Amino acid sequence: MDLKTSLPQNAPADIVYSLPANFTRQGDKMDGHFCVTKEKIYVYSGSEIILEYSIDDFSEFECKQQIGTSMAQGTLKSGETICFCGFSQDQFLRYAELMKLLDHCLRTGKLMEITDTEEPVCPKCGLPLEGAKECIYCTGKGKTMYKLIKRIAPYKKYFAIAVICTILSELIWVLAPYLDRVIIDKYVTPKNTHWAGLAGVIITIVTLLLLAGVFEFFNMKNSFKVALNLGRDLRQEIFEKSQQLSMNSISKRTAGELINRVSSDAAKLEDFITANGKDAIVKILSLVIIGILLL
Repeated sequence: MDLKTSLPQNAPADIVYSLPANFTRQGDKMDGHFCVTKEKIYVYSGSEIILEYSIDDFSEFECKQQIGTSMAQGTLKSGETICFCGFSQDQFLRYAELMKLLDHCLRTGKLMEITDTEEPVCPKCGLPLEGAKECIYCTGKGKTMYKLIKRIAPYKKYFAIAVICTILSELIWVLAPYLDRVIIDKYVTPKNTHWAGLAGVIITIVTLLLLAGVFEFFNMKNSFKVALNLGRDLRQEIFEKSQQLSMNSISKRTAGELINRVSSDAAKLEDFITANGKDAIVKILSLVIIGILLL
């Protein structure tokens, strides 16, 4: 990622990284830069240095994403938080990468110099692709959904059983209020003493509830089969992709970020496909069924 996109006027030659800064730490608009050398941090407003710190004075660096703008800040060893500058959202990924490099410098005592100026970006929005072939924000959602559905193909049998069981279970829960109405209208309100008919309706309700429990059991069983197998496949692919990355790419990411990719991100995708995706199908069908019953 290119982290030296522009330089302030009369900038010293030892600047390693330089990114545009749009706001002072007080929130005033400025045409400035956030610059880093191997030992120092400078914040420029035009060609004038308004802030200067030593990297070794800090214990941590981070980006704070806000609405409309974001902030670069660091925590001094004394515990005080220092805001360096504010910047527009299109620079957030670059600042986040720079903060990680500064954190890496605190741990190792060496500031990595990255010269990847040929950074691939999305032709539509201009955001960096970060190793991806397509921009996640500009790619058609239908195309993304198709890719996700293709991942279920090896387990379509279990997924189909789970969907069918969920639909049947939802159908039973839709019918339950109708049977309640039958009991109230035919036996409770008119005080009907035809106990055999009332017993028949009650037995029907209990039977339907038991069937709903059976359908829920098979739904959960097959859903977990799909989720576990899909999660295993996703984590295996992520691990294999990580093995193919260069040491330079690996060193730019923290251990927590890599672990998060393998565990948390894969779990979210797995949950979306097996739970939210299935529920969306079922809820749409339930809405259609309820609409038909109300006609």
